[in-house]
Amino acid sequence: MRRLVDACGFTEDIRPAPEVDRSAMRELLRLTPKERLDLAATEARNLEALVRR
Repeated sequence: MRRLVDACGFTEDIRPAPEVDRSAMRELLRLTPKERLDLAATEARNLEALVRR
């Protein structure tokens, strides 16, 4: 990652943000790939309905 960032002319400053709630990420990682796919499809339909409003 460092080489890619350097090649793009950027500097990296990677550190964990203490205010980030990682519980949602952990919850998604506990799902099977099939469950994640199903959830993504459901959320896409919800988003589409919201955008149409």
